[in-house]
Amino acid sequence: MAHLGEKSLDLTAVQIFRELQQKNSAAMCNVNPMRFGQVLLKAGVVRRHTEYGNVYQVVRR
Repeated sequence: MAHLGEKSLDLTAVQIFRELQQKNSAAMCNVNPMRFGQVLLKAGVVRRHTEYGNVYQVVRR
């Protein structure tokens, strides 16, 4: 999640899911991209609707 003043990326839930899956596939084995988007919302990650769909403001760590 991006904090005030941090440079954030706008990524879809699928893009975030794929990056996390590449880093640690075992942690993402029981989750699908749609469910992952719901988890992001519950975690308080900011979502914005664009012409390409919903994007989430995230910061790579």
